[in-house]
Amino acid sequence: MNNKLQANKMMENTKSRIINYLIQLNIISKQREEITSLQTQLEKLEQENRQLKKYHRLSYIDPLTNIGNRRYFDEKYTQELNRVGHNGSNFSLALIDIDFFKKINDTYGHECGDFILQQFAKYVKTSLRKMDSISRIGGEEFIVILPDTDKVTAHKVVERIRQGLENITFTPNNSDKKINVTFSCGVVEYTEDEGHKQMVNTADKRLYHAKQTGRNQVIK
Repeated sequence: MNNKLQANKMMENTKSRIINYLIQLNIISKQREEITSLQTQLEKLEQENRQLKKYHRLSYIDPLTNIGNRRYFDEKYTQELNRVGHNGSNFSLALIDIDFFKKINDTYGHECGDFILQQFAKYVKTSLRKMDSISRIGGEEFIVILPDTDKVTAHKVVERIRQGLENITFTPNNSDKKINVTFSCGVVEYTEDEGHKQMVNTADKRLYHAKQTGRNQVIK
């Protein structure tokens, strides 16, 4: 009788352990499902974050020339103003406009004009110093920020680029056209008297002066 009771008790204990084991397995299974679900959600969030970063980056790029756009310039300009405000250094702006660009469009067509804009932007960007940044802010108008640079040095940098451009001929794809372009530029240096609101206006006035006095020159 005692043996039978012991056997029954052992069977009950075994059943209890099996039930507990199955319960634990079920819990582990649910935890794994939850972990898998969380991993899936995390991967989705990471993908969305990468996409957002991509859209954010693209929002600062001019789609035609693949350089900065006006929004990019505005942000870099603000950063530069803040920097010089903190450490007392300086910087310059160079406002550039391709000469007779409308004539290029009218003579060769807008597709050729787009090609010129692309190649011009590429040439200027690769000719600048690493610390400089260029943005396209209008049709054929570009602006360059030159950190830690006075207007004399900025003039030398842009003048070197202008002279180099005179030796370059652009040939649109699948075409026998050979096109030479020049640009005019107004340079301005940041000063307390100049002020951040007037810098672009001053550069624009100097650019206008360069246009009115023969083009293909850099005025500081």
